[in-house]
Amino acid sequence: MVFLSLGVVQLVGSLLLYQAIDRQTLRADHARRIAELIVVSDRIHALHPDLAAPIMTTGHLKAEFAPAPAVSVTTDSDTLERIAGQVIEWEPSLAARQLHLATSDAHGGKRDLVGSIRLADGKWLNFRSRDITSM
Repeated sequence: MVFLSLGVVQLVGSLLLYQAIDRQTLRADHARRIAELIVVSDRIHALHPDLAAPIMTTGHLKAEFAPAPAVSVTTDSDTLERIAGQVIEWEPSLAARQLHLATSDAHGGKRDLVGSIRLADGKWLNFRSRDITSM
């Protein structure tokens, strides 16, 4: 009975550890995609403003350029603050830019990561990273 109890405790502990690792990996993946989107979008937008949004929109990310941010302030959330920090880690040149993040309800009970960042020309890149809650 003692060995069975120890086995169950070890199994539960392992499952919780792997779930925490999955969440961290998911946040890092979103941060990497956002950092890449911002840098490449900024460059394409400087060359061809009309083509930048369609080129940068993928199955995971939607990009739009606008004179105003879609997200005006970052929602007070540890997860969003960590994602913003990871975006800066991936691309330190973005540290001086205004970056605002929030989450938004999506179909099926999922949550999307939405954000806005000011580009070099003063316009805003508004983006949506689909299904931040998936594993």
